[in-house]
Amino acid sequence: MHIVFYDLTDSYFEGRGCELASAGRTRSNGFRKKRVILSLLVNSSGYPFAWDILEDYTADVGTIKDLSVQWKTEFKFGDNKIVLVFDRGMVSDENLKHLELEKYRYITALDRNQIPDIQNVNIERFESMNEENMTEQIIKMGFKRYDDTT
Repeated sequence: MHIVFYDLTDSYFEGRGCELASAGRTRSNGFRKKRVILSLLVNSSGYPFAWDILEDYTADVGTIKDLSVQWKTEFKFGDNKIVLVFDRGMVSDENLKHLELEKYRYITALDRNQIPDIQNVNIERFESMNEENMTEQIIKMGFKRYDDTT
């Protein structure tokens, strides 16, 4: 089993040389005339291994379906061989159902009000998990510890 982290970020360029960039507001630097949206896959060692430049004003939640199909073909993802980790901005019922149909395992965050709606999950098994025993509990579930930071 391999853990793969997925996220989006944006960046901007000074000058006029980047044809992929377009005008827009970056998340950290305000309005810029030349910016790009970058999707990034990072392995469990922290090394980026795949990226895409996305269309301007792409919402985080709108990227999972198409890209996950592309990754499954390109990197042989799926069939429970990887665990895709992504943030709450990518979460929608439609995306989670899609990932399950494509046989992806995933880790993400839920809003507190979403937890009671989870079906077929024994929430009680997480009640004993805390900061002190979390690593031990996760290893028992089949995850592999690589070093002190993962």
